[in-house]
Amino acid sequence: MSQTSLQLHDYYPAPFWFLNHQLEGDELRLQLELMKGQGIHAFFMHPRAGLLTPYGSRKWFEIIRWIVDEAEKLGMKAWLYDEDPFPSGPAGGRIFLDHPEFAARGLVFHELLPDDEGRIDADLGEGRLLEALAVRCDDAGNVLENRDIFAEVGVLRTDFFHTLWPSPYYVHLFGKSEYPHYRAETFFPHLQLQTKLDAGWKVYAVTAVTVEGSKYRFIPDNLNPDCVQEFIRLTHEKYREVLGDKFGNAVPGIFTDETAVGAPYPWTGRFAEEFRKRRHFSPDNQFYRLFTGNSLDNQKFRLAYWETVQELFIESFFAPVNDWCRKHGLALCGHGIGEEDPIATTGGMNIFNLQKYVGIPGFDHITPNIPDGKTFKSLNLGGKLVASAAEQLGEHRVQSECFGCNAYNFGHDAMKRNLRWLYSLGVNWLVPHGFHYSYDGRRKDDAGKSFFFQSPDYPQFHRFGAYAARLGYLLGESRSHTRLCVLYPEKTFRRLIPGQRSEAIEKREQLYDCLQFLFDHQLQFDLTDEQSLQQATVREGQFQCGKCTYNKLLLPFQVENECLKKLEQNRIPVLKYPQDAPTLLANPDFKFIEAENGTDAEDLMIQYRRNAAGRLLYVFNNRNSPRRLRFALYSEPEANRYYYDIDSDIRMKLDNPDTVFELAAYGALVIELRAQALPDAVPYCPVVPEQPDLSCLSQPEWDYIPPVPGLLHAFRDWQWLFNGQDYGLRRYALLREVVGTTGNYRKIMRPRPIFDRAPSVPTPYPGNLQLSASFQLEKIPARLILLAENDSFAGQAELRLNGQSMPPFTRKRVYDPWNIVSEITALCQVGENILTITWPTAEEFDGLNSMLYLMTDKA
Repeated sequence: MSQTSLQLHDYYPAPFWFLNHQLEGDELRLQLELMKGQGIHAFFMHPRAGLLTPYGSRKWFEIIRWIVDEAEKLGMKAWLYDEDPFPSGPAGGRIFLDHPEFAARGLVFHELLPDDEGRIDADLGEGRLLEALAVRCDDAGNVLENRDIFAEVGVLRTDFFHTLWPSPYYVHLFGKSEYPHYRAETFFPHLQLQTKLDAGWKVYAVTAVTVEGSKYRFIPDNLNPDCVQEFIRLTHEKYREVLGDKFGNAVPGIFTDETAVGAPYPWTGRFAEEFRKRRHFSPDNQFYRLFTGNSLDNQKFRLAYWETVQELFIESFFAPVNDWCRKHGLALCGHGIGEEDPIATTGGMNIFNLQKYVGIPGFDHITPNIPDGKTFKSLNLGGKLVASAAEQLGEHRVQSECFGCNAYNFGHDAMKRNLRWLYSLGVNWLVPHGFHYSYDGRRKDDAGKSFFFQSPDYPQFHRFGAYAARLGYLLGESRSHTRLCVLYPEKTFRRLIPGQRSEAIEKREQLYDCLQFLFDHQLQFDLTDEQSLQQATVREGQFQCGKCTYNKLLLPFQVENECLKKLEQNRIPVLKYPQDAPTLLANPDFKFIEAENGTDAEDLMIQYRRNAAGRLLYVFNNRNSPRRLRFALYSEPEANRYYYDIDSDIRMKLDNPDTVFELAAYGALVIELRAQALPDAVPYCPVVPEQPDLSCLSQPEWDYIPPVPGLLHAFRDWQWLFNGQDYGLRRYALLREVVGTTGNYRKIMRPRPIFDRAPSVPTPYPGNLQLSASFQLEKIPARLILLAENDSFAGQAELRLNGQSMPPFTRKRVYDPWNIVSEITALCQVGENILTITWPTAEEFDGLNSMLYLMTDKA
């Protein structure tokens, strides 16, 4: 959808719908209707952990088509999501199964010191050797002299395996001749450097090593266009085959999530060639400069390296993906990773560059924490960067994936708190994380609670959604009124990372402090980077970045940039923090004053914006206490002032310029300054806000209690007994989480060397596991059931109640489509009842995946 034709419903929260089980038509239809019933207009179809419909199969695409058709009947938009589950690029892992050569590689730096006799005998691992240099350095690690010792690196296998070997080797001797003899062999080749150095010398070596350890084992090489084209073929093209006729309408776009360059210090097979072509010098025997030294040459190389990474990343991933989406009528949205950290974003995540290739700018906030001016200051940066890029690009919706990793009692009051903070940064469209298709087993622990039907708050979601949509629409369909631009000095960080990390951290804190000063004093600002500043149109007294015009630039610390002189020559102030702070505080547009004592208000976050009707001021009380405020306006001519009550969607005329406004803890208000009077506006009536329930922040609940009637008891803690050893009272778990792991579960391992016949160390598995718990009954209801989930019991479990075998479970939807129930009335007794679960031959992945519940027939 064009960002110039947006309606109120386009700002309604659009959740991630976690498709995380066997997908069934009746259940999918029911859940679509549940979303529609709460006013949800759009959702993202997000494959997630626990999915049992094979991702990328014909059945998967048929189900996605079915969902889109059903959603269209309900008047809903179904957005695609480009991965299973995240980060984007592996096509659910298929990329590496088909093309192991597409696994990302990263640079590893080896600094090797000789022994007392000048010898080095060092294992350099299993990567590709890029350079090996004998170096003489100054105290800062800058190379004064070097010689190439690449040829002194070879390959060794140093792990001997030995056995008595009975094989006669030849076919006619098998089974006819015994020939026992000893065999020994070395395995696992690795790079080895052996050299001798003069006094004062050491070795710098750099290798490119395959990155392992992700849920897919590998990470995709997103600097390789062939890798990304295969991702597009397996994902976007497959969706086009089944949904192409719905693109741009029933399917507005596709979400890409946490796409990254592939390694902390990425490298790809064509890197050196592309570096030479773009930077006009060779990186050969210079990669060490990334990791050590503080010379200008080292800083120049770091900047050149990171700029090459950024360009390859955009040209390989974001540009072709965005081009494909535009060609086929889809809006690309989503976010990168680490937006709040200028050190993390050195690796290809320049927000201002990336957002040019994203139809709807966005970032994520998956924590209950928000900054309070003293702690978590970094959290303000990500949203402000993305919102600034959106303003300069002329985009309206600014998206935030939000509410992830929160406790089960994180309710709508806490959601509003985080929403109001996000909107004070410039966000205006929420993607709640998430709406779980199923809570079966471990699925409920997938990065926080579900805000869907599993939550007791869900019947009131329409109220939260309407609030978010009204405020988002008001802010999104207006433009920033600021004239102050803050330089985001990304090149400074690229010159320092990683070799001068401590200096980069110091600069990062200075940046955070500068921005916090502006927030603390309600000074409106946008950010821009050096490239955008270089491309800015400069006129007398002002400069234009994209579609935004500014009349002053603020530097968060001393920055060397060729553009600054040009600005000053055109009478544009270039201010420096903190020395120019008094200048920034002079002549404010407006001020809020504490009604009780007349002091300047603190802990307020503000947006001052303009639209066709005039001006609007959005105010967020970033304080865990209510307050009373007066508002003074200095920069605007006389205007019709209105208080907009977001909850009721009512505008009230403000006739008294000395009106006192009451704000709840973490509350918000909107004041509109309209050129034309509203004939139907009601007189202002003081609004006394309700104080929010934020107990979830101090007392988070991490045990799920389903919001269903008839719940008598929740079985969380069990007495554990394994192979006769008492492990005490413990929370439900898998056996491995209590007893430990052998490590032999890994699906991808090196084969055991053929000559490795050493006996295996005995493991405790399999063994006898018994869990027991008790509950009390004063009387026996007419019908009692034990409620569980399909995945509650991992392994072959035997259940007994009061010593008797329990009736089999049957599937029944109670709070989840994959609930199972057992009718246990006949086995219960007045007083104490003992529930026992036994695994006679338990393996390490056996045990309990969830709580169990005792229910009456009301379920």
